[in-house]
Amino acid sequence: MGVAYNVIAAGAVNRYPFAVECLKHYEIDSASASASNNNPSPLELRAVLDDLTGYATDYQVSPGNWQALVEATTGLKFLRPGTLVCVVDYQGDETKPHIFYFDKGDLKLNILIVERLSRLCGPFYIFPDTGAKPLLVTPGTDPTKAVKEWKIG
Repeated sequence: MGVAYNVIAAGAVNRYPFAVECLKHYEIDSASASASNNNPSPLELRAVLDDLTGYATDYQVSPGNWQALVEATTGLKFLRPGTLVCVVDYQGDETKPHIFYFDKGDLKLNILIVERLSRLCGPFYIFPDTGAKPLLVTPGTDPTKAVKEWKIG
């Protein structure tokens, strides 16, 4: 069984009670890392995903559903890093901001995607569904280093 990772803009965490409680539990001051950023739109997600070198993205978009399957383009198929990006409460408008989550997936790839997104939208928190400490991702976060240091339980 894998871990799902909820991703919320640092500037928007106060709108989500579970995120506020999680940050309080770990004694993280959300105001210190928060910017005026908002959650990304699916169009912003597309821009980041389409620009990932060495990865291919297959989109499944329909009323009430927005998902992107991201997979490396080289190596043995069953060993290729990949992830599934899922937009929450998608209503058909790709320009409106949404929270999203990774349904399991390669942790390094997940952090890479969020780091690239942070260049467009500002900092984000990644909340693992295990209840482990969230990770703050900002422009320049090194995914390899973050994976080694992050204790997701």
